[in-house]
Parts: sequence; C-alpha cells; structure tokens
Amino acid sequence: MPIINPETGTAHDYATLTDAFRRLPYVPQQINALPWNAQGVATRTLLVDTRTETFDLVDPRAWNSGMSQVDLGDAEDDQSVPLKVLHYPHGFTVRASEVSEQRAFGSESEIETTADRLAREMATWQTSIDFTWEFTRIGAALFGVILGRYGKVYVDLRKTFKRQPLRLKFNFGSGENFFEFLNGAKYLARQRLGGSYNVAGFQLLGDYAMNQKVIYDPSVQNTYAGFQERQFMRADNSKGFTICDEVEVKLYRNQFIPRTNQLAFPTTVLALIPNAPNLFQSRFAPAQVMGGVNTAGAPVYLFPKDLDFNEGVQVKGQTNIISWNQRLEGIVLIEHGPTTDLAALGFYGESASSPFDTLDDLTDADLGLAPGTNIMPRGLTEALSDEQADEVA
Repeated sequence: MPIINPETGTAHDYATLTDAFRRLPYVPQQINALPWNAQGVATRTLLVDTRTETFDLVDPRAWNSGMSQVDLGDAEDDQSVPLKVLHYPHGFTVRASEVSEQRAFGSESEIETTADRLAREMATWQTSIDFTWEFTRIGAALFGVILGRYGKVYVDLRKTFKRQPLRLKFNFGSGENFFEFLNGAKYLARQRLGGSYNVAGFQLLGDYAMNQKVIYDPSVQNTYAGFQERQFMRADNSKGFTICDEVEVKLYRNQFIPRTNQLAFPTTVLALIPNAPNLFQSRFAPAQVMGGVNTAGAPVYLFPKDLDFNEGVQVKGQTNIISWNQRLEGIVLIEHGPTTDLAALGFYGESASSPFDTLDDLTDADLGLAPGTNIMPRGLTEALSDEQADEVA
C-alpha cells in the first residue's frame, strides 16, 4: 500500500516503499574469541594467589652420606594479589511519546510498537557490551592495562602481577630474515611461559598496517616464491595464513572507539599470542540488587522500571567484569624498528655459557688406546675409503 511521499509531505502525493535495510556497525570480536576461562563470582573483590616454583640440579654424593635439601624458594615469592571487579552500567529509556504514531521500519501499513523499540534498544545495548569486553580484554590480555575510552588507566595489571609483555622490534623491509626472528620470538615466549601451559601454537595478530608489513616483507615474499607458491603473493592473505610452524598470521579488523578518533587496537604493533587453555581469565561479579546478594555473577544484567504515570520504561543494564592474563610475560609485542638482538635477551643464542663448553676431547692415551688407534665402528673405515660408495650403480 502506498504511503505519503516524504519529499512533498502532502496528503495527495504518495510513494511506494520498495526496500528497507539497516547499516549495522562492525564490532570486533577477535580477542573475545580467545579461549577465556570466564566464571561468575559472588564478591566484587577477588584474590589471586601466585607462587613462583623452582627446581635444582642434584649433584652425586658418597653412598650413605647426607642429602641435599629441596629448596622451595623464598616464602616471599607467594603473593595473594587483590583485584577489584569493575562496574560498567549501561541502560536506556523508551518513552511512549517516542513510539506513538511512528510507522514501523520496513512496513507501509504497520505502526511501531513498544516491543519493537525495546528490541532495537536492546540490540544496541548488547553490541555496546560486546565491544566493551573486547576493548578491556585487549588491554588485559596483551598489554597488562585496563583503559577507559580516553586512555585513563583503571587497572595496571603489570604492577599488580609484577610482570609485563616482552617488547621487540624487527626492521621490516630491510631484507633481514623474519622467519628466523619469529622463531626466536616464539622460543622466548615459550621460555617465559614456563612449564605451566600446554601451548598449541601461536597467532600473530595485528592491524592492517602491521599485517601488510609481514605479508610484503622481502624475506616472506622470497620464501614463498622460492617454494614456487606464487599464488601466495596473489591471494588475500589478510584472511590468515601459517607463516611458520605453529604461527598463524591474522589480521585484526579494527574499529574506532565511539566518540573518539582512536582505534581499539594499536596500529603499530604485532602481538604474538599463545594458544593455551586457562591463560586468559575473566570473572563476573553480581549486580548490587537484592536478588544478587551472595550469588555468582552473571555476564550481564537488565532491570526494567516503569516511569511515573506509565509514560515509558527505563532499563538499567550492567556488566561487572575483570580480566587478566596469568602469564603476561608470555606475550611478545613486535614493533617496526631496528631489529632487537634476541641473543642478548637470555635463554637464546650463545650469550650464556654451559659447563660442557670447557669439556676437552680425550687423547688415545687418556682412553687407554695405542697412539693412532682408529676407533671408528668396524667396517666404517672401509666404507669411507670406497670411492664408488656415492655413485649410483
């Protein structure tokens, strides 16, 4: 059925509604998709016990002699870290006057109902909560801070747990070997994670600018060309690809923070993220209402209230969440710049010595053999001296 033409606004001029569509905003969910261990708790204050375990090398002793004692480390290594659950209230109000006499979206003949308007408000509310979780978890999981819209630090988890991510630099485009660097960064991440987690690979996550630096780095392009996989250079690799063993490169599809000119994910850093169960933690506290006292918190809460004289309804919603990374030091952040000397960081390369470095070979006399005795396995000497051994018959 035709409706009044909004161009003219007269009751004698009609138009036909032929299409209706919504412009839905993109809301990032890639950090929310990590394997979060999310649970409800009954209090707004949490305690996280941390303990630094140790081990030793046991030297041999004479039989029936004393023994070395197990050293568990200093008792001061044990910490009971307090965390405060953050409160994120967010709601909406629907008034009868806002719905009255409004044509339903996408319909020529139906009138908008209060249920339609409430459903629309609810969808926007849930999307806002999803983005809030994503933004706070970016900070908690990768950078060790929980920030507000304009950069205010609400929780500095680096100070809380006395750990921080490992920050490295690689000179993209310089011709240096990114595969060697990335394998070294992965090795360092495993060393810093210790023995507590079963790491099933890594993802290298970055915004478009950093993602492209990886894809079009000469060492990456030349490697794929050398393996005759030239389709790699024609494909849309922003969809994700395995760059080396256990490491998948992924594009973080970014979004602006509403009412700011800043993006949710930084554009100057790649995050090497371990895929490990229970590494990322979230806790939800209960709403401070009579029905929520001493109950386990839920991810979200909604409480409706009728306005005076039945003029509308106000809905107060909230999510009460705190997130953290159990081993923040296992995150590696890679920026563009002069390449970091990984060997100088320890656990890697030739920067540290070993007791075996000073071990000299024994002479024939030390071994109790006649000088010049050939101690190769029987028959190996003949094989090595056979000039035809490498030739194909």
